[in-house]
Amino acid sequence: MVIDTAKVLELVMLVDDNDTDNFISKRIIEITKFAKRVEVKSSGKGALDYLREFQSDADNLPSIIFLDINMPIVDGFVFLYEFEKFGELVRNKCKVIILSSSDNKRDIDKIVNNDFVIKFITKPLTEVALDEIRLSNIYRFIGGFVFLRKTKVEFMLKSRSHCYCAILSIAFLVCFQNTDAQVVKVDTLTHWKKAFKAGLNLNQASFSSNWKAGGINSIGFNAYLNYKANYKNGINSWDNEIDLLYGMVNNAGQGTRKTLDRIFLDTRYGRAINPKWDFSVSANLQSQFADGFSYAKDAVGVEQRTLISGAFAPAYITAALGFEYHPNTFFKLRLSPFSPRATIVNDVNRFYNPITNPTPYGVKLGESVRYQWLAFQLLAEFNKDIATNINLKWRYILFADYEKLELNRIDHRLDLNLTAKVNKFINVSFGGIAMYFYDQDTEIQISQALSLGVAYTFQNFQDKK
Repeated sequence: MVIDTAKVLELVMLVDDNDTDNFISKRIIEITKFAKRVEVKSSGKGALDYLREFQSDADNLPSIIFLDINMPIVDGFVFLYEFEKFGELVRNKCKVIILSSSDNKRDIDKIVNNDFVIKFITKPLTEVALDEIRLSNIYRFIGGFVFLRKTKVEFMLKSRSHCYCAILSIAFLVCFQNTDAQVVKVDTLTHWKKAFKAGLNLNQASFSSNWKAGGINSIGFNAYLNYKANYKNGINSWDNEIDLLYGMVNNAGQGTRKTLDRIFLDTRYGRAINPKWDFSVSANLQSQFADGFSYAKDAVGVEQRTLISGAFAPAYITAALGFEYHPNTFFKLRLSPFSPRATIVNDVNRFYNPITNPTPYGVKLGESVRYQWLAFQLLAEFNKDIATNINLKWRYILFADYEKLELNRIDHRLDLNLTAKVNKFINVSFGGIAMYFYDQDTEIQISQALSLGVAYTFQNFQDKK
């Protein structure tokens, strides 16, 4: 049976345990009108159960199954093994396309030799990939079997990391060749001081198949954006900040993994008491963009991943009433003796374990928010060029719940970034995060990243020397 992909398909299925990937893939399919319906399954078992339920109902069988390889319990290989046991209706109508971030050659060889797999696509699913499915001649159906031209797939896998780097490098040049990377346009008529910073950093490594020193092909990036809009008029001030950071790396054989992930939003109203002290009312949000996983090998040595966090899981929203000390333009200290905080965990059931994690991030099972009404918060920030072309920025936040005021229950977080400007466009940065949150872990958590990349800044005021 030949799939007529020139027309809109009635139904396709996505099988992936990553909710973010499923959301992106589904939106692309809907936007491109590739299929009228999209059935999403977050596990291989869920997909097999669906096929068993509708194995005699052709109208509810998907024409294409987009299948991930690396999934817990029932992975892509187990799915294909069970798929082969279905009757002729299922096996003839449902054709499998692998949609995965894995570039393990052994896995790929096993996959493309399967009679039911018609194509291998590297995540993320794109409009271009769907167009290729409609128009490509790299596969053909003969008596219900598919012969895939492996040479093209292998070439794509070997050259993918090089292509990504080349494309991104060209994009950098196109975007910045006619742009001043640091723009200062002084506006003396406004009460607002605005500053925008954004950057993209890359890291990449690749090795030939006969490289005897060993190594793993990898490509990674991290992107950041910081925007400040501060208002000052007489004794009144209003400061606002958006600070975003995200990074990923793709290691051969391991797929794509998150390296950095931060959302920080802050707003503060101040009323001056004297030139260095303000009465302060503020609110801030701390969270992340995407799911986070821990990785460990099971009893038979197969690496498995466990979901440990997600978007707004957790998220911390803190309101604060107190005072701010700002002796100069590059340092401020905010002391807030009344700082109620809400800890939000989106779908807490995902992280619940009655033995190891009975209250994920302090939130009880069946609830989504934990309130701490009586608390103290300290926030300190430093941002200064400590030498020519070298900037040091750090932010420290301390949070203490009066009701459980013990040293080991006080939360701490320190974000630090040291940036050295190489030339007009290029900078080298070293960043790190150290945090201790009692409701997350009883040990200090540390992350760090060293990167080279491109930065762009704009502000409407001149920094004081």
